Amino acid sequence: MIYLLLIILLILLAVQLYITAAKYRSVRAGSKYSVEFQPLLDAGEYVKAKDMVEKYIVSVKTPNAELLYLKGYVDYHMGDIKNAVETLRTAVKLDGTHVLARYTYAYIMAHNFDNKPVAVRQLKKIVRQYPSFIPAYITLGTVYHNMKKYEKAIAVLSRAVKFENVTPAVFNNLGTVYAKVGKNKRAAEMFVKAQESDPKGVDAYLNLGNLYSIIQDYASAKKSFIAALEIEPGNKFARYWLGCVYTIERQFDNAIQQLEESLNIDPGFALPYLQLAVVYTKLGNDEKRQSYYNKAIMLDPKLEEHK
Repeated sequence: MIYLLLIILLILLAVQLYITAAKYRSVRAGSKYSVEFQPLLDAGEYVKAKDMVEKYIVSVKTPNAELLYLKGYVDYHMGDIKNAVETLRTAVKLDGTHVLARYTYAYIMAHNFDNKPVAVRQLKKIVRQYPSFIPAYITLGTVYHNMKKYEKAIAVLSRAVKFENVTPAVFNNLGTVYAKVGKNKRAAEMFVKAQESDPKGVDAYLNLGNLYSIIQDYASAKKSFIAALEIEPGNKFARYWLGCVYTIERQFDNAIQQLEESLNIDPGFALPYLQLAVVYTKLGNDEKRQSYYNKAIMLDPKLEEHK
């Protein structure tokens, strides 16, 4: 049951770079470069943005950290990770106070190169320089989580909770770490705070539903997953986990419906196939059980261990 808690954490991390960059481009509105690039970056027109930034870099007489940050940002989103990290590293050397260049560099080192020591050093510098820069706490806490340094993760994320600009991601991630170490009551409190912080954010409902599943409070888990679907009917995770709860409750028709809905949303999502195999095992339909199991393994061979 911890599995989706980690999936949700990864989802939060996957969007963190863009959310943070968008926010701090607005803060840096005094820069003519940011103002010019804002519409292109928001529209995802990275080819045009790259052409423009490269022309600016050639035209200026001295290296410019802001331009290098923008180039690194664009390179990252175009999949040129190697050049992105080199360009961002140079930007940080030129201007150690460019918080977003340092953060983006640290993010890439952690999540693309798995260089956790470098990421930790850079993120700790940000926290010292800009104590209210919430994304640094989130990513640092996550790096510690991935290093299995759970107490450090809790300490870092707990510091972020104290700021007025705290985001739901802080509560969600902190709750996830508490769940990881078995502090379920504290985890639930954090997920509820995430809900209060953003009543329309589905992540907290999914996390809370999974926490209830861990402690086998399936009625409450079901309510959380249904609440998530009321907000976002097309959420494949909510439908998948609701299908799992229905399976446990032996409401097999409802389970099949939710699991198939999850697959309608994302036919490449392996876990619902595996759960459907479980359902048809309980229904005594060996042919369908084997068919769904084979589909699950084809999509994700690692699931074979759950045979």
